Amino acid sequence: MRVSLAAQRIPEKPTAEIRVNKEEVKPVLREMAQLLESDLTEAMNRLEALKRLLANSSLYEEFKRMEKQLENFDTDNAMRSLEAIARALDIEL
Repeated sequence: MRVSLAAQRIPEKPTAEIRVNKEEVKPVLREMAQLLESDLTEAMNRLEALKRLLANSSLYEEFKRMEKQLENFDTDNAMRSLEAIARALDIEL
């Protein structure tokens, strides 16, 4: 029996979306904003913490975009993605 491609796909959005803890995310976002300008390696090291904080949230897709931008050394667009996440959470960088 063949399973259709649609049945094999993992849903794009999780069914239970979690709320983001702004107070936990704020210092990580601010630190990453500084590191994007000065130390790309350290900024990439902070991705895991941010990933944990944004997993299963509506901002996870923007996080994944930023992660890919950093992997491609595209710091300008990574900063734009970081700013978009901050804006969505009403966090001032």
